[in-house]
Amino acid sequence: MELLSIIVLIVLLLISAGVGFYFHSIDRPREHRKNRNERLVEAVLKPMSKPVKTNYPEIKHDNGVPKPLQRINYRTILSASHVAPLKLREADLFYTLRKDIFDLKEEEYKKNFQQGKLEGGGNLGFSGAAFFFTPGNKKFIVKSLPNSFEWHFFYETLLTAYGHYVREVKDTLLARITDSLCNFDVRVWVWLRLGVPGHFIVMQNLLEGFDKEKGWEQWDLKPKDYLRADLILPKSAEEEERLLFKKDGIKLSKKNYDLLADLCFRDTAFLAAKGVVDYSLLLGRFPNDGSMKLDEPQNFFTGVVSSDKKYVYRISIIDFFFSHRTVPLLIKNASQIVHPVKPDAEFTFTDKPKHYAEKFMQMLEEYCKIEGPEQEIKKAARQRSVDNLSMIPAIFLQPGQVV
Repeated sequence: MELLSIIVLIVLLLISAGVGFYFHSIDRPREHRKNRNERLVEAVLKPMSKPVKTNYPEIKHDNGVPKPLQRINYRTILSASHVAPLKLREADLFYTLRKDIFDLKEEEYKKNFQQGKLEGGGNLGFSGAAFFFTPGNKKFIVKSLPNSFEWHFFYETLLTAYGHYVREVKDTLLARITDSLCNFDVRVWVWLRLGVPGHFIVMQNLLEGFDKEKGWEQWDLKPKDYLRADLILPKSAEEEERLLFKKDGIKLSKKNYDLLADLCFRDTAFLAAKGVVDYSLLLGRFPNDGSMKLDEPQNFFTGVVSSDKKYVYRISIIDFFFSHRTVPLLIKNASQIVHPVKPDAEFTFTDKPKHYAEKFMQMLEEYCKIEGPEQEIKKAARQRSVDNLSMIPAIFLQPGQVV
């Protein structure tokens, strides 16, 4: 009986794909011949390349961003290949962030998206997110949010809070999001993760200028001792990379370590209050040959010189779109079957936000090698972080609420 149900479901999906293909192709036969990525790039660039607009009203959103309203388009609901038209979401908020916080000139920002193309970057790991770079300089990344629970959480809970937090905490390590693109048409194949995504974010590329031939390296770091969702990949590869990196570590002066620890603690406290888990520490490292101009005072987005003067580090917190409240319970239950020897173990995206933040800080401390009495400096930073918790605006630490 179960086998028959599965066969019927497969047949229905194949029929829906055929119907969707028909409805989509009868009115756009030429466009349909294009590569899907080409049409996706066109959809992204159309709203991004519009002329500069500077007359946005004052940002209010005191009660958060209005809840997205999904709509049904019967011509595309069953289409697997349809690329939906995209619109900018909360353009006023992101314009303010670009102008006042990220120090981006609007004309130059728009020019990055007016060249008619984007460079493909493939897929980002297990999440299945697609991403593209602006051509040439790769200064900006366009990344999809393929999971409905990701973009629902981003729009309904995190977006306005993020905007207020970044304006309040200008030196935050959180990734610099410069725009958001969306389409709320209901499409079955997107829900099944087989269609073209309809939600994207645009970010400044922390690793702009990345060049392996010049000795650039990068790591995407998460706390250890968690179960792995990508069970197909060998764990030994991850452990080997971790050990190779740990050998060198992040070599910082006391001043720069104190700055990094304080920033990371403040940011993870904010993310924990909003229920975020599964975020990563993106670290870039390149030789300090004097070819890159660094801001003064140095910051971790444009680069901080290592204590031995050999390298420059860039550091950011990325992928903060997973809420512990939205991850299906099925995943957590399945982990007990897959890993019966660790029935109480967690995935990074099923852990409690506060505990994940603590593990994240422990990871950072483990990787940092400090000039001077290392253990004393780290202990003092831990205590200072706890003491300074009261200095973080209370509005950012109200669990589950939109700022």
